[in-house]
Amino acid sequence: MRTTRALAVTFLLSAFLLSVVPAVAHAQSTPRGYYVISLDANIDPGTANYVTSSISDAQSAGDGHFVLVLNTFGGDGQSMDNIIQAISSYESSGGTFTTLVGPFGAHAYSAGSYIAESSDKVYMMNGTVIGSATPIVSDIPTGETNTTMTKDIDAFTALMQALTDNFGRNGTATGLMVSGGVSIGATSALRLHVIDGIVNASSVAGALSELGVPASTPVQTEGISSQLISILSDPNLSTVLFLAGVLAIMVDLFHPTFILSGAGAAAMVLALIGFGYFGAPLSAILLMFIGAAFIFLEVKTHHGVSAIGGIIIFIIGVLLVFQNTATPAPLASGIVPPANVVNPSPV
Repeated sequence: MRTTRALAVTFLLSAFLLSVVPAVAHAQSTPRGYYVISLDANIDPGTANYVTSSISDAQSAGDGHFVLVLNTFGGDGQSMDNIIQAISSYESSGGTFTTLVGPFGAHAYSAGSYIAESSDKVYMMNGTVIGSATPIVSDIPTGETNTTMTKDIDAFTALMQALTDNFGRNGTATGLMVSGGVSIGATSALRLHVIDGIVNASSVAGALSELGVPASTPVQTEGISSQLISILSDPNLSTVLFLAGVLAIMVDLFHPTFILSGAGAAAMVLALIGFGYFGAPLSAILLMFIGAAFIFLEVKTHHGVSAIGGIIIFIIGVLLVFQNTATPAPLASGIVPPANVVNPSPV
């Protein structure tokens, strides 16, 4: 009797396992979901935050297919590098990253072309262009123009080729985007194997459908927080905000209302946030604060010396801020006007 029961239990367990294992295997083989975002802006700290946080959200949600709909003139190198690193991390975790250059008339210039070529798959809609990736180098020391430019162009050419070759595309052709500033239309890009395919749809929705993205998948757009970062990361605006904050507090010292002081302090905080995003050196920020302190001291001294000294120190700090942002590190890919466009429209 015990033997019969044992055999019955064994049979039931075996039947249960045989029914569960195929279901588990089927669940594991089912493709994970899609996460789609649209980027129609320059590459800066704000858009970098938008793309990298979106990739993080996709990983948290378990979405194994990420699609970036890209239209950009390019942007700063550090933000570009942050995006590329996030893409690499996503791909290393098993996800598939696809860049779609669209809609019609869109372009992936400069930093955008590096981002596209760092993707598992690159597709272009008809009438789009990719390339013009020659880096911009600023504040080159006198007598070092040729040497510095050559090193920079060679380095970025090697980077572009490494990104492209990693996915079996034509690194020789993409290298010319850097060394020669070449831009390539969709048809030529496919012929040269710079991209993986052309999507013939007339709309982004249609293009996404052709790429296998379910119609129910929402297309995410840049949020307010990322847009605010883009605004504050402009060194001109951050500097103006800091100066406005100093002046507001200065006025409030003569006519106390506390309202201007609060507004001035808020402006200075926003400026400091902006300084942090575009990497202003600490020495520049300290000089600006010291300059502001000397200006405030003028309220007590009334001799003009503190005010003049404070203004000079403040200006030195501002110059250091702009000197730092002129050559983004470690990369320096900037917005380059399109040149040598090859077949920009479909044939």
